[in-house]
Amino acid sequence: MTKELNQSVKIQQKNGTINTPGAVEKSSIKIQCKGDYPLVRVTDVRNESVSIANLWERFELTSMNKELLKPLTPSEFVYNNSDKSNSSTEELSANLNVFNWDFGKIPTKRGKDPRKITVTLKNIGGV
Repeated sequence: MTKELNQSVKIQQKNGTINTPGAVEKSSIKIQCKGDYPLVRVTDVRNESVSIANLWERFELTSMNKELLKPLTPSEFVYNNSDKSNSSTEELSANLNVFNWDFGKIPTKRGKDPRKITVTLKNIGGV
């Protein structure tokens, strides 16, 4: 056995990483990866009776798209990692941006179909 291989065997025995007698790690490779959150954008909003421009404005989609392009704020980072926090939902969401979606008024007459609005999202980023 070479000196390097003998040293590797000793380290593996010390760390308990040799599970099979006679098995020796001869080489290794270190891999580093960088991942990103998806970059989401609202690309379309539709309804049978309301114009796209009207819905776009009532749902504040331009402001929302601008906000979605920004990096996470410290408050958003804490909210995304809330499983590591003891804070309540109210505390976690207190500093988050809120966007109002105005669906308009719907008559309460019986038999009236509910208003259906389709919002299309697209991941414009890459991973």
